[in-house]
Amino acid sequence: MTEATRAYQGDFIDLPVVLVAALAAVDLSIPAFLNRLRLGSIWQDQKLCSPDRRIAIQAHMPPDGLRCIIRLAL
Repeated sequence: MTEATRAYQGDFIDLPVVLVAALAAVDLSIPAFLNRLRLGSIWQDQKLCSPDRRIAIQAHMPPDGLRCIIRLAL
């Protein structure tokens, strides 16, 4: 088991509300997001986008915690 996998195992995870809202906008559940992170980083051409492409999420789960960039376009 990798450090990143251990970082979000269990019944609870603390996520910023802006990330939860962005995941809803890209129509992705929190468990699906965490499972995707288990495969590796979500950067650049793999970013998660809303249907209108106004919201984009990029993320990485190093051993010391979640790193995430959320792009909000007006």
